[in-house]
Amino acid sequence: MKFNLDTVTFHKFNNYLHTYYVPGLHDSLIPYKEKVMKIFGEFNPRKTKSPDANIFFIDEKFNDIYQTLLYGIVDKYYIVDKTWEGCAFAIYSQNNKDSINELHCHINDHSLVCTFYIDPPNSNEGGELEIWDNEIQKFQNIKINKDYIYFFPGWLLHRPLPQTSTIPRVCFNWGYRSSLKPLHRLTGNIW
Repeated sequence: MKFNLDTVTFHKFNNYLHTYYVPGLHDSLIPYKEKVMKIFGEFNPRKTKSPDANIFFIDEKFNDIYQTLLYGIVDKYYIVDKTWEGCAFAIYSQNNKDSINELHCHINDHSLVCTFYIDPPNSNEGGELEIWDNEIQKFQNIKINKDYIYFFPGWLLHRPLPQTSTIPRVCFNWGYRSSLKPLHRLTGNIW
């Protein structure tokens, strides 16, 4: 499978969150859910007492498809230098009884980060992405949707919020390392 960047639509949520609508993204991820849940079940940070909520996800076919998509979005929409280290995927999953909802950022690891989901909860079931908005000096909750990728700066405080849905919400996380502060080609936002 290959995504056509011409069908990807950019939407600015605010100066610290950019969203990209990718038609068919969610359905393309469904075949990976069983594998993700198996890996997350084996290495669940809540069971292993890991300080990190994410677990690395390594799948060659997945990497070929989604790395190409994400590098394409970065190249098309951001001015950055060439990343000096391969960008890896990490996974996180939660449900109504099992979640880690701690504020965190990726300032020491990535310039740009993004996240996208399998089975995000419905609008009345929680599971939003909470981010700190520097302009209004308060947190904002973002309802996550199928077929969207959410990009934000690595230094931005964020966390997943608890959910009431019993269906596991799977989150794929990816980061890009750049020596330059990322500059968005359309908005002029500098991160």
